[in-house]
Amino acid sequence: MRWLIRGERSDAFNLHFGKDMWRVYGTYWMWFLYFFATYIAFIIVLIATGAFGAIIGGRDNPAIAGFSVIGVAIVWVLAWCYVAVRLAPAAATSVGSREFAPLKAWTVSRGRFWALFGSFLLVFIVYTVAMMTVWIGFFGASYLSAFSQVDWSSASGDSQRFSQSFNEASQQRLQAMFGSPLSIALYIAGQAAIYVVALFFSLMFYGINARAVIVAAEEGKIQAPGIGVAEQFS
Repeated sequence: MRWLIRGERSDAFNLHFGKDMWRVYGTYWMWFLYFFATYIAFIIVLIATGAFGAIIGGRDNPAIAGFSVIGVAIVWVLAWCYVAVRLAPAAATSVGSREFAPLKAWTVSRGRFWALFGSFLLVFIVYTVAMMTVWIGFFGASYLSAFSQVDWSSASGDSQRFSQSFNEASQQRLQAMFGSPLSIALYIAGQAAIYVVALFFSLMFYGINARAVIVAAEEGKIQAPGIGVAEQFS
């Protein structure tokens, strides 16, 4: 993050255990608390909405409760996504401003919601396609060979038979995947490729947030010492 924002590098792996690390670490804990608190609140609101809708609709119109829950869920998810995108540069903002100030990300993202949302969405789509391509390339053949033997027609009629055939296919896949040095090497290479793809796209997501902080500093929205190197990454 320091490299993306200020152009600082500490070693070949760009690892540095300092104040910025604790700022980022604290921001991640903030995200964890945000996810946890909003999830609990979401469940409580849904239950309350369903109960309120049931009271209003009564037995004559029970659909009111269902539509109320669906409506509240949609509004809640949209609002949650909006807040998440606006606060997405929180860690980058703390690094750029050299202080633990994750809520300043709201200022950083002011007027840039759609730019950030579009960037995240585009990178996520490309990431999904890339990950699926890697997975199919390394593991698709073994899964297709094993699970083609599953009696899928029994899934709705004979659950015991389906479960047995599915378990047998899973065992066959594991035996094929680890049954020879070549298959083991292919599995390790596939896992390494997945890790590389995930790391690459993680850097892209970090880059989006870092760029938002750089632009905000250039526009005077926040004070970010050391952002003078921004032109190197534009």
